[in-house]
Amino acid sequence: AVAVELARGDISMTGVGTVTYVGNGGRTLAFGHPMMEAGATGLPTATARVLHVLVSEFRSFKIAEAGQPLGAMVQDRQPAIVIDPGIEPARIPVRVKVNGVEGAPKTEWRVEVASHRILTPSIVFGVIANAVKSTAGDVTDVIFRARSKIGIENHGVVSLDEQGFSPMGAASPAVFSQLRMFGLMEAAFANTFESSRVTSIDLELDLEQTREVFQVSDASVAYDEVDPGEEVTIYVRVRRVDQPDTRRADKVRIPNAAAGQTDRVRVAAGNQVAIEQPRPGSLGDLIEQSQRRYPATSLVVALQMPTRGLRFEGHVVDSLPASALNSLQLVTSTEDSRPFVTQSRTEIKLQQVVVGGANLALRVRAVARDQLLGE
Repeated sequence: AVAVELARGDISMTGVGTVTYVGNGGRTLAFGHPMMEAGATGLPTATARVLHVLVSEFRSFKIAEAGQPLGAMVQDRQPAIVIDPGIEPARIPVRVKVNGVEGAPKTEWRVEVASHRILTPSIVFGVIANAVKSTAGDVTDVIFRARSKIGIENHGVVSLDEQGFSPMGAASPAVFSQLRMFGLMEAAFANTFESSRVTSIDLELDLEQTREVFQVSDASVAYDEVDPGEEVTIYVRVRRVDQPDTRRADKVRIPNAAAGQTDRVRVAAGNQVAIEQPRPGSLGDLIEQSQRRYPATSLVVALQMPTRGLRFEGHVVDSLPASALNSLQLVTSTEDSRPFVTQSRTEIKLQQVVVGGANLALRVRAVARDQLLGE
């Protein structure tokens, strides 16, 4: 038997099959079928030991474990896989630490995963999901803080610190889908600017089993019409479990450019609000953009403006008048330079994680009332 190791250590992901032929120099044909039909690859391989054959009329299968390292799988084709014992495959060390789970038998997991531009993010996702599920598998409300460090070749270690809430427990896919580390890994492997790869992954997850979050349930204003340039008070109703609703009064300035328009206003948690990013010109730009986000502990009030903006390499231009927009579009014909809707945002920093959001509409007068009275 022979094994293809996607992950080894505290968590193992291994495909095991039968050796078909061993040639000169130890190059080996195995399986008699593809593993994933991934073509030329470099996944780690090892000897394997079959522990038991589970006999079934439906489908018999082997229960086996990997043994000593045995080079790399260099071909994954329709008739067989090819193993070259003389090649040292690249592996990525992964550490997952889960804090805040009292009585958990194991809270720290160390794994080595295969380095592959397509497969690695999925393998790491599976490793983290299994580690968290084994440590904190309860389906309950949980607030999490994820501190991740991703080593990227030629770019050092990139640190991310983010928070969030899951009503389905820490092992829910909803938690991992909020982590920016997976997008950063994909950027490292698959960016179009330079050849790079992930060299290390470290994730520390702090868990608190509680529902102490701010749930945005409603937003309103005192008047259905406001003046351009006016500082308007937006009342946001915030709900907390087992407590009466509270109403926050936060001031937001209406831009003069909104005069004569009906503006759509979105009040939401910071991690739900996307920030316009410039067109990246390097992997360094992609790494920098991964840091440019509102935290989940912020409440963001976003006013949709009548103006438009354009993305350029290194910067973003917003609030453009129609004449300037038309002139710039004549010389920017790439897909990334399509106009986007300009938003005026106000960030309100809070101490607790915010979830949910609310929408409202504001009619902005074409001319402020004090100007009309003056005339």
